[in-house]
Amino acid sequence: MAAGDFRGGRVIRLCRIPYCISMPTAISRVYTNEGFVVAADGRAQNSETGESNDSTQKIFLINKPGIALAYSLAGTVVIGPKNSNEIIFNFYRELSRTIESGQFERSRPKTLHELVRLYANDLHGRLCAAMKERPDTCFLEEKYQRRETDRGGGFRIVQIFFDGYHRGVPSRAHVDFWHVNQKLRKPDPFPDDLDVNVGRVVGYGSEKVSSRLSNNSFKFRKYRLPRQNWTDRAVTLAEGIQHARDFIEAHKSEEARQIDEEMCSAVGGHIHIATVTRSDGAAWVPGFEPVQDG
Repeated sequence: MAAGDFRGGRVIRLCRIPYCISMPTAISRVYTNEGFVVAADGRAQNSETGESNDSTQKIFLINKPGIALAYSLAGTVVIGPKNSNEIIFNFYRELSRTIESGQFERSRPKTLHELVRLYANDLHGRLCAAMKERPDTCFLEEKYQRRETDRGGGFRIVQIFFDGYHRGVPSRAHVDFWHVNQKLRKPDPFPDDLDVNVGRVVGYGSEKVSSRLSNNSFKFRKYRLPRQNWTDRAVTLAEGIQHARDFIEAHKSEEARQIDEEMCSAVGGHIHIATVTRSDGAAWVPGFEPVQDG
């Protein structure tokens, strides 16, 4: 498998915030009354060699007429044959090509969910073509990648999350790329409910760490807003930024590695944070821009 792997898994919904999808990476998404916040760590690991890159960009911005979005990726974002660093398909590059083409926005989809479906179908077609050229393409099958049986089972390859405004409407959606017995399946796009998640951290990382954050564990008290518990919801954009950052910092900590080495050893590097608001569109939080190569 080629370098650039930060992997995805099953959904765990905690009764308090944040709820967490278990995976060895750290991404946090917060929707507030003032807009959206998305934060991520910067570590990607090569699943074959164990080598890591701590300046990987996992969040990307879209600013187009009627569209202001931050999208983030988690999973095996670079696809290749087993026991090889050869790259057959790069989700970063191919999704960027899909978005930059502008062809799907011109069809004026009514909702973000419809737009994400168009993006996903285009990516799926190009991934199928790449795999046809290289039938030795191989996908990981780790336990944290297992999909729920009510969603068809199999294993997730990559998840892509979209947060922001589509035609002026605050919206969220995500899409799963997945396989069953190494056979690629049609991607599943899902609209995400905002009403029940205002101010709530939607987290991707360690279930054990997220549970301790929710329960205000003594070891993790420093990773929360002053005078507030993790059960308090972020209302302002500034609070959302702090909550999103603290979720990532907690996963990078030595305390996190002590309680969940498997998940948290793969978390680290440069934290980057984006906001999406009606007034400013999708933008980087000053001081938390992605690290530029070179």
